[in-house]
Amino acid sequence: MKTLKYYQLLPPISGYSKEFFPFNQVNIYYSPPKLNCFVNILINTKLHLYSKILEIVIHLFKTLISLKKVNFFSEAFIVNDKYINNYFHWVNDILPKLYYLHISYPNSIVILSEEHKKIPFIQESIYIFKLQYYFISNKEKIYIKRLYKVEPLSGNGAQNPEFLIPAIDLLKQNLVSNISDNLKVKIYITRRKANNRRTFPEGELEEFLKKSSYLIIEAENLSFQQQVELFSKCSHLISVHGAGLTNMLYMPKTSNVLEIKEKGDTKNYCYYFMANACKHKYLYFFGTPKSTNKSVQENDLYIDIVEFQKSFNIFNKHN
Repeated sequence: MKTLKYYQLLPPISGYSKEFFPFNQVNIYYSPPKLNCFVNILINTKLHLYSKILEIVIHLFKTLISLKKVNFFSEAFIVNDKYINNYFHWVNDILPKLYYLHISYPNSIVILSEEHKKIPFIQESIYIFKLQYYFISNKEKIYIKRLYKVEPLSGNGAQNPEFLIPAIDLLKQNLVSNISDNLKVKIYITRRKANNRRTFPEGELEEFLKKSSYLIIEAENLSFQQQVELFSKCSHLISVHGAGLTNMLYMPKTSNVLEIKEKGDTKNYCYYFMANACKHKYLYFFGTPKSTNKSVQENDLYIDIVEFQKSFNIFNKHN
């Protein structure tokens, strides 16, 4: 499998391509900053000569000062795509790339944006790999002699178990203090505080699941490590279509996942593919879209609680 792309970067380079380095307002020098060649200078008088010498000295001084601010790397890697800040895409797409570098190019340098320091699930997950990270700011200049991009390891929304599953196993080994098969919890991820993909009548579904001994959680209120630890003990997961379902990756193999989807949605199968990669048992339930003018990502859903109970009874019997 060809997973690396090498960019032969030749001068002159005035900018950078977002295709392979999708950072905003970052100064990247792919060829060494060079001193200008001072040729064809016409010198007619001593005054003109002194003026030109002074001009050259000032220019050299400014150039040397700017070079001190440039960080140089003989070799570096990037794993970015345009969805890197999204929880699903970070775990599903980026962590397998880091695992690939971890086993194939240990201790290599990975370039990330400084904004990634502010995203908890990125900060809490990157250091489990034997890699070095350099976070570039928008005001910084860097020079990379050889830049490699790790190509996607799977299709959009799909998984490559060869890299995804070992990456998740390594994650759990480092973040979960005690994994016990005797501790089982059933979880429903609520979106009651979200702006979309909520369930209506509000609270009815949650009340039913509470009575059925399900733990109701808001995943966004948990740290990344807390999510990994909690879902490593989860046997049954129910959630509306959304990034929270990514947490099925931490569940024991052959667990159970019920996804609540919008009726008529024929495009979003990423969590079915993920459940299949994890060898989970997967079911789905269709909710009725609240609006006919909104996308799947923006809509809320009406849940027929009587029909849901029928599907739930089948789902909940699975071990």
